[in-house]
Amino acid sequence: MTTLYVNTTKYCRTFLPAIFVKRYGLDDINLVTVDLEDPEFKRLFPYQKVPALVSEDGRQLAEAMALNYFLLRSAKGHDAEVATLLGDNKDTWTQAEIIRWESFSNSDYLNELNNWAKPLVGLQKYDAKTIREGKSRVDIMTPIFEDHFATHRFLVGDDITLADLMAATSFSFGFTFVLDAQWRAEHPAIMRWFKEVVACDILRDFYKDFKFVEVRKAMQ
Repeated sequence: MTTLYVNTTKYCRTFLPAIFVKRYGLDDINLVTVDLEDPEFKRLFPYQKVPALVSEDGRQLAEAMALNYFLLRSAKGHDAEVATLLGDNKDTWTQAEIIRWESFSNSDYLNELNNWAKPLVGLQKYDAKTIREGKSRVDIMTPIFEDHFATHRFLVGDDITLADLMAATSFSFGFTFVLDAQWRAEHPAIMRWFKEVVACDILRDFYKDFKFVEVRKAMQ
């Protein structure tokens, strides 16, 4: 049986893979919540990152973008929804735009949110330089989203795509720790978009009890 390793209590990149397995009834995939220090997991994936998948025949697949694509393409009986999320196969420009926003939100933006938030709130060793540099880069990139949403309902086209779902999960990490009430008041377009995306049918149940940070922790 194929095994998909996640940990939705700690790592936002694992939210969507876990949601997709359940939503699309992928019963041939065993969803396992893993401790990254688990010896068997470390043996299989020495770099200790989730999500990660081991197929029934022993093949390995990692990285959130690749796994989300694999799971959506594995869904049966949901062709219309999957086509909307990934983009029509005949429209390569739209598909490329979706991938572009997925990559930007899941790597560039989320990585700097991690650099800002994790050492600030105690998830990593405190490092003032890392915190300042992470926040500075988030501040540089955030207007790309805010300006886009000032004139666009979603990231690509007129419907929610995988780009929106991945970006929303990345932003939710920030909203948990550092993107506080003052920040949210200063970015109304992002907030309008985020609230609409997490209220969609795919994410609604997962985010129903989501709590925003009100005042982020001050630097030492």
